[in-house]
Amino acid sequence: MKSPIRIAILLLINVFLLSGCVTGDGGKHDNKQDTNGSGGTSNLGQTTFYGGTLDDLKALSPTLEFGDLILEGQLVLPISSATTIKANNLSISAAGGVKYTYTTCQYAGAPDLTLVVTEDVSIKGEILLTGRSGTSVTSGASCNSCYGQEGGNLSISARNIAFGARFLNYGGSGGTYRDSYGSSGCSGGNSGAAEFSADNIDFSGLDAQTHAGRGGAEGFGYGPSGQKRHVSMTANNAFKMNPGSIQSDGTLTFRALQTDIIGPITYGTLDALINGSTDQSPPQAVILKPLTGATVALDQPMQIEIQASDAGMGVRDINVKGFGYDATYLASDMQAGVLTVALPAPQSDTGLTVTVRDNQLQSTVASVNSLVV
Repeated sequence: MKSPIRIAILLLINVFLLSGCVTGDGGKHDNKQDTNGSGGTSNLGQTTFYGGTLDDLKALSPTLEFGDLILEGQLVLPISSATTIKANNLSISAAGGVKYTYTTCQYAGAPDLTLVVTEDVSIKGEILLTGRSGTSVTSGASCNSCYGQEGGNLSISARNIAFGARFLNYGGSGGTYRDSYGSSGCSGGNSGAAEFSADNIDFSGLDAQTHAGRGGAEGFGYGPSGQKRHVSMTANNAFKMNPGSIQSDGTLTFRALQTDIIGPITYGTLDALINGSTDQSPPQAVILKPLTGATVALDQPMQIEIQASDAGMGVRDINVKGFGYDATYLASDMQAGVLTVALPAPQSDTGLTVTVRDNQLQSTVASVNSLVV
């Protein structure tokens, strides 16, 4: 038989062990910092942030300088603020991200964020810095505004950047001001600027929207839209976005040694150099199926396969026309560089014409005729 003293000791050991386990607290964790690292900013070790305000992050490092920083939760920035975070490595998980909040009566610009990283940035969580939209306002209203607010600026520099999530910093749309004399559309908010600089950039999976906010509706149209801020992407070596999407309406400055781009990139004006030269090569287009001379049955389902590529600014979209069919697909609809279109049944025995456009709106046409019906 175990003695009472031995039983008490065993109970204490069990209580101690259980206290170190994760209990049913809804997945809540305490932010923590391991200070066992060495060298450069890495002497601050590894910091894991499970979510909270900027003050919560500053509690781990008042200067916002870290070794390896991991965001496993949402970092909530103050409205209309500017924050710079420095780290040796930065990782934002799918459960993490960056955003901000505002109260009912707060109409101000979104926060700006600068990330200065020595080595690698990996972002799988959303960064949401959109401007607040205006509301419909009457002359007697209070605690609201019809003006769209500006989106926040984002700047990331590192040796390698991988960003495969949603990034929004577009300006808020304007609302409408109404009084006894009529209505007027209020201005939209400016878009935030976006700057990315690294040796290698991988935007595969990125959904970036950084356009100016539209003016509010009025009796005969719309109020003025916001300013279109610039987007800058500099990859000293390789730039990849396969697939992905970048929607901008300002000036886009692009620099890369080589590219692998599948997906739409929109802009107001483009300043692009690839390996030090402008991109003047049209995209490539090959119809894999049906081949010339193939037999086509008008009452049978038909599959069309198109291979498309572009060594410069990348493939934007593909138009498929023929057999009574006319549709345009985004390049992001392709799988491994091939677009597959399933037709229930051809509507006519005309040939097939495919037009592939790149992100500089250069196009290449491929066609198949001489089909046997």
